[in-house]
Amino acid sequence: MAPQGVGAAIALPISGRITDRIGGGPVVVVGATVATLATLPWAFVAGDTPYALLMAILFVRGIGLGSSMQPALAASLKVLRTDQVPRATAALNTIRQVGASIGTAVAAVLLESQAQATMPQARGGSGVLEPLPPAVRAEIAAPLADAFGHVFLWATVATGLAIAGGLVLWRAETRTRRELNPGPSMGALHG
Repeated sequence: MAPQGVGAAIALPISGRITDRIGGGPVVVVGATVATLATLPWAFVAGDTPYALLMAILFVRGIGLGSSMQPALAASLKVLRTDQVPRATAALNTIRQVGASIGTAVAAVLLESQAQATMPQARGGSGVLEPLPPAVRAEIAAPLADAFGHVFLWATVATGLAIAGGLVLWRAETRTRRELNPGPSMGALHG
């Protein structure tokens, strides 16, 4: 997971500067799209997929996540009055933490149910996963990769939902800008 963290760390300051200039909506849409497109290849992982490729995809996914999470938070706080910010910050952080925990738990349960049929021959007598001999690893690599693929297909869908949220944010920001900066009236154009 380190490449994903590195990608996010690189994207955070850049996406912050862009958000300050053009607003969070467009940045979130682009970031969520990049994250979704970088999650999709994980749905097609195979037993022989090179680790270098997986790490490169995680790096790109991190860029997408770093370009979507913080700009969304900043843009949502920007539309609030000063007295609303403390409660909103606490609420958003709580929702984010609970959502991440639930998402991780659901992914773990899905993976466990998908992998359970693959792994019985790998379990030791005590029920603990023991080191696998190379022959067993080769035998279960493809089915285990399929199990991960199914989980990441759902993760792709979930990540894709963030694009819709970014579009809603973009629309709200555009509406707010129009209200704050109305164009010249028709009378002013003709007079």
